[in-house]
Amino acid sequence: IKDLAFTYSESTRLVLKLNLDVAAGEWIGILGATGTGKSTLMHLLSGVIPAQAGQIQVDSLSPQDWKQRGKIASLSQEGLMLDLSVRDNLLWGVKDLSILSAEAWNERCIWALKNVELWGEIEGLDGEVRLSGGQRQRLGLARALVADPALLILDDPLSGLDSQTEEKVLQNLRRILSEQAITCVMTANIRPSLRFCDRVIELNSGCHNR
Repeated sequence: IKDLAFTYSESTRLVLKLNLDVAAGEWIGILGATGTGKSTLMHLLSGVIPAQAGQIQVDSLSPQDWKQRGKIASLSQEGLMLDLSVRDNLLWGVKDLSILSAEAWNERCIWALKNVELWGEIEGLDGEVRLSGGQRQRLGLARALVADPALLILDDPLSGLDSQTEEKVLQNLRRILSEQAITCVMTANIRPSLRFCDRVIELNSGCHNR
């Protein structure tokens, strides 16, 4: 990330400025209160919105290029859910389902659900999605893991979890990122939620390295 800048309308008074180098396989935490630009930064990194100045490159390619290649998986705070089965929700967004058999995809879905501590709380892969807020967040995280990304963008993904479940999910995520060399950028409102990150960048009024 070099000389990244983004400004909303003058009435919002959000100015985002950032220079940041992230190594492959590194887990970066983004800390900041509401309104400091965390979600905007996640949208920029995931290719949802373009930067107004500066550049974001992932191995010399833009986030939009990586997104088209299916190499970026992102999760918003709300955890988007579709009116489909658990399986279809998990596989939604996978670029090419033909790379694995149906059985292999089922195994990958179950693996992801177990790692977000959700497998024992749902009625199998064919069940309907009737989940609480925290469960929706975990299902969204499982979907991101199923996609097998090289870059994982997580916007406050565990805010609806109790402390015990959060600890288990973070430990599992730390292991998966290390084993699969996945680069991850994750936001949170409080520092303890970022305790497993390799580095933490704090956003104040605007964005500054720390």
